[in-house]
Amino acid sequence: MARYRFADGQSLWFVEGGIGLSYLKATHHTPNGPFGSRWNFSDHLGLGRNFGAQRQHEVSLQAKHVSNAGLRKPNPGETFVQIRYAHRF
Repeated sequence: MARYRFADGQSLWFVEGGIGLSYLKATHHTPNGPFGSRWNFSDHLGLGRNFGAQRQHEVSLQAKHVSNAGLRKPNPGETFVQIRYAHRF
């Protein structure tokens, strides 16, 4: 994953994105059928903001898509939208 922070790194706002491999512990079933493989690709895009006296809090809105890129059938794929909160100690 890569993160870009605006204003030469000084902004509280950031965007992030990445792609990687993922392994599902069990066969995942979607409303359109099961995944054809436990090995998949996972794409991630997000927009977020830090806050707090030392920027210790972080909230982001993320979209994540998981599929095997058509390497194995079936490949229904699934997209998740999530709100993420993190606290740095």
